[in-house]
Amino acid sequence: MQLESEFRCVTMGDLSVHDYCNKIKKLIHLLEVLREKVKERHMVMHSLNGFSNEFEGPANIIRLSKPFPTFSEMRSILVIEETRLANPHVAAPSPDANASSNSLLLVATTP
Repeated sequence: MQLESEFRCVTMGDLSVHDYCNKIKKLIHLLEVLREKVKERHMVMHSLNGFSNEFEGPANIIRLSKPFPTFSEMRSILVIEETRLANPHVAAPSPDANASSNSLLLVATTP
């Protein structure tokens, strides 16, 4: 019972997304050894609840996604967000790249 409670209350703290997700996976493995099956959806939801506030936006999008993402998909999304947050100097679109520019967008369609 204590292990299940720890799983439900685990938080990211100062861990990286990778380390936090590994911590979740270890708790899940221990629960499964004790024959406590954890549904993937619950694993994702409890994981999302423990992420720090800087991941609130992507976490809310994940919660509303259809189809609901797997744990691996959730981790990938949040690793990308963590990388983006760590590199704030990524170039933003220039003011010249707007709807009134002379650029042409080609769209390919398949039958």
